[in-house]
Amino acid sequence: MSPLTYITKDFIFRMMIAKAILITALDRIVALDANQAWLLKSVEFLRQQSNWDKDLRYRGYAQQHVQREAGRNMLHKKLAGPGAAARKYDLITALGAHALSLDKHDQRLILRLITLMTARYNWGRDELSMGQKEIARLWSCNERTVKRELAKLRALGWLIVKRQGARGRVSTYGFDIDCMMAATRGIWADVGPDFVVRVDAPQNESVVPFPVQGTAAAPDMTDTTEWGLARAVLFAQDAGRFGAWLQALDRAGRAGGRLTLKAPSRFHAAYVQTHLDGVLLRACQEVDPTVSAIEIVD
Repeated sequence: MSPLTYITKDFIFRMMIAKAILITALDRIVALDANQAWLLKSVEFLRQQSNWDKDLRYRGYAQQHVQREAGRNMLHKKLAGPGAAARKYDLITALGAHALSLDKHDQRLILRLITLMTARYNWGRDELSMGQKEIARLWSCNERTVKRELAKLRALGWLIVKRQGARGRVSTYGFDIDCMMAATRGIWADVGPDFVVRVDAPQNESVVPFPVQGTAAAPDMTDTTEWGLARAVLFAQDAGRFGAWLQALDRAGRAGGRLTLKAPSRFHAAYVQTHLDGVLLRACQEVDPTVSAIEIVD
């Protein structure tokens, strides 16, 4: 073999080795770039995930705050006190009639809600404290179904989480009675016209008067003060209520738009101020529009 041929073959062999080494290095560089790109994408994903988690936590805190505030604002909506039993029956009647106008899935949802109300709901405190396992036994279903149905009731605005369960303590729920009645309003007329009148009537003025011996005497029409004229209006509206609670009230004075009436006892004054303040104010404003407030003293 001539020296030139040997040198040529050696050069070609070295070039092939260099080419292989270069290709291997390039492959490693490409792999490193791919790994680096993947790493950068992973870091960016984790950063976005962290931001999403923070946003979800913030939304969760905000929702819990709204629910707590809604629970506090529902104190005046409790079905307790005089006439509460009748209003409970009216609520259940409205829910039942509303359910019968819907499909079978919504019917079952409302039936489960009514079962919770009648079984474990504390009407006086507006609280339902019951674990999901207990609810599942009551509803004859699994806990997954309970979670789904409770979520539906929360979405409707009928069920409100007043205190979230934690560390072995069950969640405490409340019912938005006004929201339920508003959702069922379309079916009230089908229940009956008396039902519509009864449900739409103001609840704070439904006072059952004490029995009065004999017939309440008509008020003296010679009294031309605003209270004297308002007494005639109140007597015409409801003679029984007038005889039980309003006949004994005397005019004590007036300061601007505030009319002061005197009751025979502290209990009498507190009861009239609590239950009949609106009735008195409207009657007085019919005869004297300048009356803006009623005060009952003993």
